[in-house]
Amino acid sequence: MQKHLNKNAFVNFKKEHFTIWMSYFFEVIDKDFEGINALKMKNRANSIATVMQLKMNIYKS
Repeated sequence: MQKHLNKNAFVNFKKEHFTIWMSYFFEVIDKDFEGINALKMKNRANSIATVMQLKMNIYKS
């Protein structure tokens, strides 16, 4: 997480960055995986993205 916070000081991540990243990630998961493990990967990625946004003060529900 610290590397992302350090990068955020220069890049200034926005909610849109996470939305784009998640769409790419979910597209790959949907293309290559299915079932419970695919769902677990998507849920885990969503949880991580939410925590990162909260720590960067850019979370909007």
